[in-house]
Amino acid sequence: MAYNFLFLLSCIAVVSSSSHAYVYPPLVEGLSFTFYKSTCPDLESIVRSYLKQLFQSDISVASGLLRLHFHDCFVQVDEEQGEGCDGSILLDGSFGGPSEKDAPPNLTLRPAAFKAIDELQTLITQACGPVVSCADIAALAARDSVPYDYPPLADGLSFDFYDATCPFVEHLVRCYLEQAFGNDTGLAAGLLRVHFHDCFVQGCDGSILLDGSAGGPSEKDAPPNLTLRPAAFEAIDELQALLTAACGHVVSCADIAALAARDSVYLSGGPDYEVPLGRRDGLSYATIEAVLSFIPPPTSNVTDLIDLFGKLGLDAYDLVSLSGAHTIGIAHCASFENRLFPAQDPTLDQTFAENLYLTCPVANTSNTTALDVRSPDAFDNNYYVDLLNSQGLFTSDQGLYADARTQPTVTGFAVDQSLFFDKFVYSMTKMGQLSVLTGDQGEIRKNCSAINAGDEFSWSVADGDGGESKLQCLPLMPISKQGWLKPVSRTEQALLPMAASLLLWLLSCVAFLSSSSEAYDYPPLVDGLSFGFYKSTCPSLKSIVRKHLKQAFENDVGLAAGLLRLHFHDCFVQGCDGSILLDGSAGGPSEKDAPPNLTLRPAAFEAINDLQAVIAKACGQVVSCADIAALAARYSVRLVLSISFLLRHLTITTPWLECTKTEPSSCKSQSGGPSYKVPLGRRDGLSFATRNDVLSSLPAPTSNVTDLLDAFGKLDLDADDLVALSGGHTIGIGHCTSFEKRLFPTQDSTLDQTFADNLYLTCPVANTTNTTVLDVRSPDTFDNKYYVDLLNRQGLFTSDQDLYTDSRTQPIVERFAAKQSLFFKKFVFSITKMGQLSVLTGNQGEIRSNCSAINSSNNLLSSSEGGRRYIYSFNLIRLKQVATIKTDADLDAKPGEEGNGRDAAACLAMDLSPIQNAVASGSYATIADACDELMLQVASRGIAYQEDWPFTVHLLGHIFANDLNSARFLWKSIPQGFKESKPELVAAWRIGQCLWTRDYAGVYDAIRGFEWSPEVAGLVAAFSENYTKKMFQLLSSAYSTIGVADVAHFLGMSEDEATNYALQHGWTMDSPSKMLTVKKPRIITEQKLDPSRLQRLTEYVFHLEH
Repeated sequence: MAYNFLFLLSCIAVVSSSSHAYVYPPLVEGLSFTFYKSTCPDLESIVRSYLKQLFQSDISVASGLLRLHFHDCFVQVDEEQGEGCDGSILLDGSFGGPSEKDAPPNLTLRPAAFKAIDELQTLITQACGPVVSCADIAALAARDSVPYDYPPLADGLSFDFYDATCPFVEHLVRCYLEQAFGNDTGLAAGLLRVHFHDCFVQGCDGSILLDGSAGGPSEKDAPPNLTLRPAAFEAIDELQALLTAACGHVVSCADIAALAARDSVYLSGGPDYEVPLGRRDGLSYATIEAVLSFIPPPTSNVTDLIDLFGKLGLDAYDLVSLSGAHTIGIAHCASFENRLFPAQDPTLDQTFAENLYLTCPVANTSNTTALDVRSPDAFDNNYYVDLLNSQGLFTSDQGLYADARTQPTVTGFAVDQSLFFDKFVYSMTKMGQLSVLTGDQGEIRKNCSAINAGDEFSWSVADGDGGESKLQCLPLMPISKQGWLKPVSRTEQALLPMAASLLLWLLSCVAFLSSSSEAYDYPPLVDGLSFGFYKSTCPSLKSIVRKHLKQAFENDVGLAAGLLRLHFHDCFVQGCDGSILLDGSAGGPSEKDAPPNLTLRPAAFEAINDLQAVIAKACGQVVSCADIAALAARYSVRLVLSISFLLRHLTITTPWLECTKTEPSSCKSQSGGPSYKVPLGRRDGLSFATRNDVLSSLPAPTSNVTDLLDAFGKLDLDADDLVALSGGHTIGIGHCTSFEKRLFPTQDSTLDQTFADNLYLTCPVANTTNTTVLDVRSPDTFDNKYYVDLLNRQGLFTSDQDLYTDSRTQPIVERFAAKQSLFFKKFVFSITKMGQLSVLTGNQGEIRSNCSAINSSNNLLSSSEGGRRYIYSFNLIRLKQVATIKTDADLDAKPGEEGNGRDAAACLAMDLSPIQNAVASGSYATIADACDELMLQVASRGIAYQEDWPFTVHLLGHIFANDLNSARFLWKSIPQGFKESKPELVAAWRIGQCLWTRDYAGVYDAIRGFEWSPEVAGLVAAFSENYTKKMFQLLSSAYSTIGVADVAHFLGMSEDEATNYALQHGWTMDSPSKMLTVKKPRIITEQKLDPSRLQRLTEYVFHLEH
């Protein structure tokens, strides 16, 4: 707490306004305000300019620089040197002892702050020469570390609300969104809009996230919110699940929405600002009337906008700055067609208008266009440049420049992006505090889309900003096999269980961050390999591998080194064909049984097998074991995090998470290795290498550089590759027998004595089975410390230390030791090069159904699930000729007792009559269940799916039943080639896509845009009718009055058809205005319980509990 107090003092000390004069204490002799006036007159300008740019990409460095200056000034260095602000905090340690950086209070100082000081010194030296001290640079950096102004915070909100209860919250949100935006750039604008629509109606209470109920429609169902992106709501739900798993039930949905909006701005190129947190979730949603009253339509003029903003305590400046959020995102034609039809708005730039007519050729189209024509996906000030050029999309946008009250602000933002960013941060923070619930108000929802039931989590946190948590502390956790965490204070102990669950979430986040955004060079790819090989057949492959290994490393961080070593040993012998994974047979021992491979970790082989099973379940039998091994090696490099490092910080001081509160790239010194792409498309080998092949191909740990260069040269790998790939020894362990020749009978003279003494403690005599770490400095972190070990004669193997002894490789070792980024760059190149050694591609080899065994002739994979025996073909290999397929009885029979076998021709005859009868009789609601049941029966009999499987009917059945999740899953499981050959199937899925994205008019376009076959025409027509009824019911509940054109849009009809349909259902119409008045449905308050549903619910609960 002392450190937090000092940090607060330092913040208060430097917050200033240029319009005030301050009183300063007497200056120490030798100091002056103009000391560098003649020697470096541009000094302060250089510092301020650099930091301004830095803070735009990483605002949190500011607090790091402040804290660095404070810790420098408070520490006495030496009696002769005196004490205080002398830059001693910046010094690295040496062999003479650790530096100030290594002292416990300084371990949480941000690496990015030290880096900023170094970069500033370089810039200043280039401009002025070596005249400015590092101590002065640190002082100036601290002075300029307040980048944005913030409005007063509402009671109950604070910038550090979750510091004690969920310190990783901002880190996790940003990590998740970085990955999500990589897949869907438009999600950023969607999340930003959700936060706006939440705060403007009933305050920032997360009510926009609630689903409707029997009591009425929710805010989501109100017209202004119908175009909010479903993916944005899904992202918030997934973020809540992630944060709950990491921290418990402590972070509100309203706060998640606010953080997601901030990161949407930042990750799109905008300012990175602090978000006050502590909001609670509302207990109800607003009415549709309230939404319509407070969400300004895009047709609003400035007078209406200023009036509306004024009701919320926001002014014209806030209006213009918050409108700048339209610099990203898209708009539907219906939102601005009033500027095109029936006549063009004269304020529109003519070229811009002509382009809009191309997108929206007629009224009532469902097309979309970018809000900012200049940089649609970048959060910048080009939106205001658009307005200056009469290229604002909405009336509400262009009006800001046309109105004299807001025009000067628009112009100012157009010419000065930093001014826009400053004001946007202020206004966004102001808006984010509208009518917030704090303290005991509201609740922390368990599900963002629903209000909590009566029971609450007993382990939720009562006081988010430092109050004592109700979380129960777990026992102290082991950080290695050698020891336990030392006892810590009660406050620190409260953080341990939370941190333990968070560490692996942090792994997944750090794993997806680029290494200083550096692009790596790759060698030419072998024919048949590509970076997007599984894009269509298994698009979730990398995600599956990453998630599985993330969990595995949580239980066993040493597994990473095992997987990396397995990939090395596979590629060096017979090429990267997965032959290392094969078990031996009667024909002889496998590669696993050769001496160099006897120390490979069994857990690594198990991990590959587990991965294959998970991947096959998701994608079918399409991914080779060789590719799985290559991906596992990649994530072993990238996901490794020094868990012991972070846990050590837990035991030192309360603000141990200084690093993790910042931009993740600042934690690189504790993170894993480089994030690189893996070329895929390998096939699995059909045999394993002999014992002699393994012995001749894998270099021994006793090898010298000459032997190593010869061995690598045979594989077309050079000295750079040798040194770079040897860096894989930065993680993992070595057995005493692998290096005991350096200890017995006499000690190797090249060994550092202290290092040797420690090795003797581990290996007191020859032939022990003990192990020790390969990298003494950071054994669980993939970094360049291995090379630092070599410089200090602390390499474990002869093959390691000789790299520094030999003049051919010594310079490379020195370069890698001095610059980690250089090592990472070369490692990526070399491991990609190695990963292509003698690969099998195309029709060579096979895709194994079991990584430890070569396929049998039928290519079927046997598994057991739920107590029943199945045989799957994964829709990949259809039975083309008669072959024996064994029944369940045969599979369970003893050898020699089979006899109930049937031939494939008999098995291929599937009884499709239940599906055909359902279609013929119009029992469309039963089609999906009938298809699912038949599919299970087919799978249990070992029959591969045929080309005449009714995939289109099956898919439409799920769509008819409004089961979009099952429809999506089915679509993903259909082979790509099959999709391409069935246009009707693709047309059916187009309906599902439109439903998923809430493209109401698109659903009708998809239905009418294909000539359906007689087999499914009735099913599609019935769905269309039901969908129209559903949409009409939605309009009836959401509107009191609505225009004919809008009804036609939602019902997929012409205006005349829509009018007749509405009148038939009791609506009335005002002909002059073409407005329809809705006949409200009678609300039935009595609800009867369906006994069959109660029985199904009871059975389901019983299933969950047992």
